[in-house]
Amino acid sequence: VKINIYNQNLYNISYEKLNNFKLSLYKNGKLKNDIKLYDDNYIKESDKYYVLATYKLPNNTEGCTISSDTIALSIGGKKIIKKPYYENYVACADTIKLDFTNQVNVKSQWKFNDKLLPDTTQALNATKSGNYQYSETNLDGCLTEYTPVKVELNKISVSIAKNDSTQVFCYNSNNYIYANYNSYDNYTYEWLKDGKIISENRFISANESGNYTINLNKNNCKATASVNIIIKDIPRNLTPNLDSLYICKNDFANISGPLSNNYIWYVNGNNLNETSQNLKATKPGNYKVWLEKDGCSGISKSINIIEKNIPPTAKISGGGQIFAADSASLKIDFTSSAPWTFALNNSSNEIFTDKNPFIFKVKNAADYTYELKSVKNGCGLGTVSGKALVSEVLGEEKLTNTEVKIWPNPANDILNIVTKSLSPSKIGYILYSNDGKVIQSNYSKHKLLDFKEKLDLSNLPCSMYILSIFENEKHINYKVIKE
Repeated sequence: VKINIYNQNLYNISYEKLNNFKLSLYKNGKLKNDIKLYDDNYIKESDKYYVLATYKLPNNTEGCTISSDTIALSIGGKKIIKKPYYENYVACADTIKLDFTNQVNVKSQWKFNDKLLPDTTQALNATKSGNYQYSETNLDGCLTEYTPVKVELNKISVSIAKNDSTQVFCYNSNNYIYANYNSYDNYTYEWLKDGKIISENRFISANESGNYTINLNKNNCKATASVNIIIKDIPRNLTPNLDSLYICKNDFANISGPLSNNYIWYVNGNNLNETSQNLKATKPGNYKVWLEKDGCSGISKSINIIEKNIPPTAKISGGGQIFAADSASLKIDFTSSAPWTFALNNSSNEIFTDKNPFIFKVKNAADYTYELKSVKNGCGLGTVSGKALVSEVLGEEKLTNTEVKIWPNPANDILNIVTKSLSPSKIGYILYSNDGKVIQSNYSKHKLLDFKEKLDLSNLPCSMYILSIFENEKHINYKVIKE
């Protein structure tokens, strides 16, 4: 048997470079001999053969290696089994021609449903539906037998071909589907989506999720096929999700794309060569990002960065009551553009940040109300607001079975008490003045999981008070400020 070795899908490689490949023929996984590209190679033994091509570098060392496919050769037999070019013929006709004309000086034989036919030609007009089998014997007595061909007359078949192996398409892609059939007769088409007629063409664009059905017709022959199409999209909103964002001169804005596999950022249509999820926008313009995720890609929504002089604001919040050695979280929310510089009332130092909100933790040895002294950015000095009281819970004992929330603290009129227990417990409270006098109290008569109370402080003078929360026999004390 003569075999040829040729290059496939290497058309961009010059002939000279192809000659730098060393070709080795392997028989049943073992090296047989070296061969040359395009040469005739004669094989006399039955077995499985493949070729390894190893690229030779200029210093004569070996580079990458490419493996061919494998061919199984059977040599010296008297019978060959082959598959026909088509194994199924479906036609809206009374007859169809089966043609195996490709050899000369052969004796032909046909079978229909395993019964011998009198025809001895290489072409046969099939007039009945069923299985036809062709075989031929050459002058040397070697028999070539083809596997049966299934013929279906006065019938048509159809399937739906897609431009992708999956039934999930990407939004805004060319999602063409079409009627795929076995001949090029004149058919009529009827496409339905979710039961409603949408087209009479062979090709349609499936850009919406749903069930698509094709009805194929010719004379009295009909066929139908359906496929369920899912259109998926990738997240396209930027963070912050705004149409416009203002920045001060020489400042910047932090913008982020949604979670994706790949990013390419653009401003005013120009590639910024930035490929991370987050971008620091330092100049005015229209920003968007190309995204790729799970095989789908597209452009995000855009955000306009506009240079405008808007003084910043900063508001502090958070705090609360903590146990000794614990810490409290404080938060500062900014407006205008990053970065910001701010100062707190507990220090003369200024703090620089481009995070919004800016969250940090503090530990106190005594009660303290945190306030902002100043805030500024590239637009100048801004305004501050808010307070965050951090106070220490009196006593070291924690209520392990009950979570307690008290707000607002400081309070003006109403103080809210909410507790949630892991198991039913008797819950209560006592509000004391700073000199130990009982002002208000309440204690549940039954065991509860949830306890809620609103304390009216409107008639009390501005001062510090002690609030004791009880869980069965345990209690814990909180400092409460009335402003």
